This record gives sequence, structure tokens and C-alpha cells, in this order.
Amino acid sequence: PEEDGLYTISSETSVYKNIALYDSEFNQLNYQGKSGILSLDQLLEGGKIYYYNFGSSNTFDVVVKKAQTADLAEDAETVISAGDETYYSFIPEEDGLFRMTLSGTVNKYYRISLYDSSFSFLQSDSSYMYDEASPVGDGSSAELEKGKTYYFRFTERNGNWDFVPVEENVTILLKELPVTRVTFHPGNEAATLRIWNGSS
Repeated sequence: PEEDGLYTISSETSVYKNIALYDSEFNQLNYQGKSGILSLDQLLEGGKIYYYNFGSSNTFDVVVKKAQTADLAEDAETVISAGDETYYSFIPEEDGLFRMTLSGTVNKYYRISLYDSSFSFLQSDSSYMYDEASPVGDGSSAELEKGKTYYFRFTERNGNWDFVPVEENVTILLKELPVTRVTFHPGNEAATLRIWNGSS
């Protein structure tokens, strides 16, 4: 690559093998094995040499491109446009328990993915949106640390069961959940229990 950044390496069609990424000394940096469109996201340094291998004898096109990022505000609805491949970043002002929800088209299967500042995968929530009152992500949360950068990405499953950029506009909302901290002493050591208050 010509400059530092997050890059996506992907097949344009479904491939029933795997993809691996290596540094200039052929040390493996990342790997994905599955059926469908194969894609890796990796922080790369400008001017360094990297190698990728799809482990397939089939002929298909490969796309390598620099990923886009954008800031995300807390407690503010954000519309994600159809085809958007952006990673949305968030830096908590305080440690807390946060919930990201996605509202889209009823009966579509969506995924919310969370990554750390190095774009290493942390967790995801994947489910159907059964009705307008039940957004995806409504039953999950994540502990985020003050001052650290986190990234969210939003995809949906297509007819080939691949996760691809959303095909219609969706609305996302990031909120900190109210919690109560209770300190107790099991034995001689103090511990903190965090209790979530409410359902919103």
C-alpha cells in the first residue's frame, strides 16, 4: 500500500475455500475460511509488502481497497445508506456499558460487528428484525473503556448467505445503559457488581 490505513481484501464472487494474509516474511497476519464471499480487513503500513492467498484454483476477481471510517455520536440516530461500507468510530468519555441497535427492514437478517482500535474483532450480534419494535442488538451490550477507540460495522445477509453492505437504508443508535455499581467483599477482597437498570 502507498499509505497506512485499514484495507479490505475480498473476492467479488462466492469462493468455497479460504483467504490468508501474510507479511513480507510470510508470517500469517489474518485468515478466514468459509463458503461465500471472502473478505479480510487489516491495518497495513504504507510501503511494506504483503501477500494474500485465496487457496482456490478457480478464477475470480479480487478487490483491494482502503476502508472508510467516520465518527459516531452517542444518543443520536444515524442513517446508514444502502451500500455503505464505512466503519463508524466511537470514543467513550467514561467507562460504561453500551448498546448499539439497528432498525431496518422487517424480516431481514442483519449483523452489528464491534472492533477495537486495531480493527481486531471483539463481538457481533446477528439476528432477524422481526418487527419495527424489535431492533437488532436490543438484547446485547458491550463494556467499553474510557478514551479507547472502537469501531462498528453494519451488514446484512443476502440470498447466498453472505454478509454484505446493507441493501436499504437502516438507522442505528448507540446508547449507554444505566447501571448501578455495588461493592461487596467476598472473603478479604473487594469486588464490584454492576447491575443494569431498566430496558432502554
